[in-house]
Order: sequence, then structure tokens, then C-alpha cells
Amino acid sequence: MEMALQTSRILLTRDLDFGELVYREGQVAAGIILVRIRAKNQMERLPIFQQLWPQIAIQALGNFVVVSNFQIRVRPLHMASED
Repeated sequence: MEMALQTSRILLTRDLDFGELVYREGQVAAGIILVRIRAKNQMERLPIFQQLWPQIAIQALGNFVVVSNFQIRVRPLHMASED
């Protein structure tokens, strides 16, 4: 997560622990996309994600974006304090 922040990259994950890291532990991230799309396998998940990608892409930076089959939820992330 630190490397992604240093390079201003957005994390794409299916790991629920990232929510815990940023909201409970206060870690900072440039953006996180949590994929919660239900499908039998990755090949069925991909077309759904691709269809939603235009909406995801414009909201990902600076936010925690949760993507499920039919909705996208967006919550602001903690921003790094400027020294």
C-alpha cells in the first residue's frame, strides 16, 4: 500500500482487509478499488467490471470504491497530511 501511495497508484483488490487498514488504522492510500462482483469465476467477473469501468475510473483517485454487480459505492479516503 505504501508503494502504491508513493507512486500515486490505485490499488485493485478483492481483499476486505484494506478497508480495515484505511478506516480503522488510518493508513493512507491514493485510491482503492474493492471488487465485490459475484460470479462463478474470474472470466465471468471481468465483463461486469469492464462495463462499470468508466464510472469507476473517474472516481477511484482519493476514494475507496466498492464495486458490486449492479452498484458502485464511493467513500473518501484519508488524505496524507502536508508538511
